[in-house]
Amino acid sequence: SILDALRPEHELRVLPDDKLDGAECFVLEVTPKKPDDNPMSKMVVFFRKDCGVNVKTVGHDPSGKPMYTMLAGDLKLNPDLKPDRFQFKMPENAEIEDLTKGPSGAPQLKP
Repeated sequence: SILDALRPEHELRVLPDDKLDGAECFVLEVTPKKPDDNPMSKMVVFFRKDCGVNVKTVGHDPSGKPMYTMLAGDLKLNPDLKPDRFQFKMPENAEIEDLTKGPSGAPQLKP
């Protein structure tokens, strides 16, 4: 998970819950354990409670001013996707090369 990836090099602090676009969110403050190795002094990260998606991240510079904001919006949870959307259709005039035997013309390696 993203939290497991952050923990080794960051301190995580739970902030009060908030709302973003009407959706309830968990909010975390993420601070690097070695601030000298990082151009950001902290990030404030919003995760939607209903799906766990990171919908907002604000990165702060060493003076505490926001230096970037990442927003994810217009989320569609469990959309109706037709199975044929995931079917591969071979383009006309395409050639098939079996790479399980090595690239064409390349000498075969023996185990």
